[in-house]
Amino acid sequence: MIPVAFFAPTPEVTMPSKPSKKLKALRAAVMERAGFRCEGTPLSPHCRLEHGLPHGKKGKRAILRLTHLDQDPDNTDPSNLRMLCGRCRTAWDQRFRELSAAAARHRSNGQIELFGARP
Repeated sequence: MIPVAFFAPTPEVTMPSKPSKKLKALRAAVMERAGFRCEGTPLSPHCRLEHGLPHGKKGKRAILRLTHLDQDPDNTDPSNLRMLCGRCRTAWDQRFRELSAAAARHRSNGQIELFGARP
């Protein structure tokens, strides 16, 4: 039998909170600006997938998400915000995930950095 304490949440694990009214209004404004279509990224500037319509081979509905291009949730400048479909968001976030993974690997090696901070 597994002890009950095994399932207890740890203090550092937090559940995401519901979006604030300000964030909902921001998302609505950016969605309106985008015309309910994916705005694309510099990597895929011509994507215009429409929110809620089936797409792809499996016919799943496109869900657009508010994306901070610089990955900083505090930067709500309109030029930093875009509505992106899953494909564009995944492609855009890939380079940030790679940098984050490289930094985590570097920290886990326990090596002292002699020439300044690395990613």
